[in-house]
Amino acid sequence: MKLSILIPTTVDREDQFNRLTKYLFKQIEENSLQNEIEVQYICDTKEMSVGAKRQLLYEMAKGEYSWMIDDDDWIAYDAIAGVYNELDGICDCVGFKELCIFDGKRVESSNFSLVYPGWMDNYDGFNHVRTPFFKTPIKTKLCLEAGVKDQRWGEDNDFAIRIYPYLETENYIDEFVYIYQHNSSPHNDRYGIK
Repeated sequence: MKLSILIPTTVDREDQFNRLTKYLFKQIEENSLQNEIEVQYICDTKEMSVGAKRQLLYEMAKGEYSWMIDDDDWIAYDAIAGVYNELDGICDCVGFKELCIFDGKRVESSNFSLVYPGWMDNYDGFNHVRTPFFKTPIKTKLCLEAGVKDQRWGEDNDFAIRIYPYLETENYIDEFVYIYQHNSSPHNDRYGIK
């Protein structure tokens, strides 16, 4: 198994999850990658923190590489084939560009790459630059070595800092592969904080 696509989700996002997974399976089937790519998910009613879910998903992964796609986000129509073609077993991770859509109105851009020393805004011609983290395919064994903290929010930046020392090589796709779709909602509701 070359790639595990991992999705942390919650019961209240069932429609989004179903729409995303249908789209993922369509891309997998169109590229005849059913034996090379699996889709794993964990769904609850926010009892678990998203960090704990992400850690468990990495533990469940059977693929050499793991790529997390959040249930309310999206990917380009050719993303799976493009990413799969970069998973050569030599690179530690795959970088690419991200389109960010805020409340269906404001559009920004991000770049995910090992070339950056940390997370920065308004840098290198992008609104945001990020070191590799959940949204980028990374060798599963390295994700497990770095580990994910059991926390309800901010786990993405914490994981980026944890995984960075493990990453030495990157293949890069100079295209918008990931589409982040942020919808404003009350912070505590969004992250299951009581």
